Amino acid sequence: MKPYRNLLVLAVVMVLSGCASVVNEYPLPTQDLSAHPFEDRTKVIFYNGNGFNPLYLDGSWRVGIKVDGVGVENLHIDKYVQVFLRPGNYRLELSHIDVFTFRDEYSFDVGSEIMYVKVYNTPLSTKYKVQDEAPEGFANQYQPAVDWGL
Repeated sequence: MKPYRNLLVLAVVMVLSGCASVVNEYPLPTQDLSAHPFEDRTKVIFYNGNGFNPLYLDGSWRVGIKVDGVGVENLHIDKYVQVFLRPGNYRLELSHIDVFTFRDEYSFDVGSEIMYVKVYNTPLSTKYKVQDEAPEGFANQYQPAVDWGL
């Protein structure tokens, strides 16, 4: 009976690792970090700040991002996604799939200066932290979630 239980656990892990919590609907601009935002827009760079953890082998390290109900990206560890938003208040939805899907909603203020937004999961939620400048070594550690041939 034990081999069947192991196969069942493996099947569940494979299904969870293939799951995505967000469908990408937002038209992304270039992901080149040196790109300037469109007029009257702010460059907002979301990055997955979850460090490597063996417990994330089930795919729970992926963080889904929605802005005002529009799917932006499912960020893998050490990946970023850049969007250009008008300054103002938005509804930021973050999610990750573990045994259950954890969805959290926040009021998200976009100013007029570039924003680096670390997204990460905790055992029961998905959170974010805004930074005014890139974390040390950002360009070397993080890669675009979408490969534009950069």
